[in-house]
Formats: sequence, C-alpha cells, structure tokens
Amino acid sequence: MTHGLGYLPFVDLIVVMNDGEVTEVGTFKELMGHAGSFAEYVRNYLCQKLEDDETILTGLLSTLFLTLPPYL
Repeated sequence: MTHGLGYLPFVDLIVVMNDGEVTEVGTFKELMGHAGSFAEYVRNYLCQKLEDDETILTGLLSTLFLTLPPYL
C-alpha cells in the first residue's frame, strides 16, 4: 500500500479499492489506459501538482526580480 504515486509505475500490480470493494486491478500502464477512477485520480493529482508548482515558481521569480538591482 502506498500513497506515493511516483512508485506506482514500477510495481507489478495495482489494486484499486473504493468503499472496501476492489474496483480495478492492473499495471500502471493498463490502468492509465482505461477511463477508470485510478486514471482520473492520477490525472487530477498531476494537474494540481502542476498548478502548485507554477504558483511556487511564479512566486520565486517575482521575489527574485524584486530583489535584483535594476540594470543601468
């Protein structure tokens, strides 16, 4: 069992459960190839991660440019 999505492409088998019931079984590639709850969860997670990373990067760049001395 893991919540670390980065490990999942390397495991032999993924078992997805919802409310105590097995809903999907397969490899990472197989599950991502279907329109199931696993693929939806991974896509949503990656989209949110990308948005969070962009927000962090934008904040860092803004801070950097505000602290740099102006060019002559």
